[in-house]
Amino acid sequence: MQILSGSEFTFEKWKSGTYTCLGLTNHVEILHKKGIIKKYAIGYDSLNNPVRQKLNHKCIMFFKDGLTFWSHLTNNEFKEIFENER
Repeated sequence: MQILSGSEFTFEKWKSGTYTCLGLTNHVEILHKKGIIKKYAIGYDSLNNPVRQKLNHKCIMFFKDGLTFWSHLTNNEFKEIFENER
């Protein structure tokens, strides 16, 4: 998965979708269904971004059904899901 520029993580793309767009009903499912996260994730911002900063989180960009959106994963969730990808 590639590192994207923080400028790509706009407020509009944040509002464009959530994990429910990926078929997840709540945040707890993220680690149980990490294959879905890996399938639709297209990049991340390793430095976080100025739009919606969260301490100890990474911003992950997704693309599904023609929709591009992003959300946060905790640093621990990111490691658990993508550790073998990098």
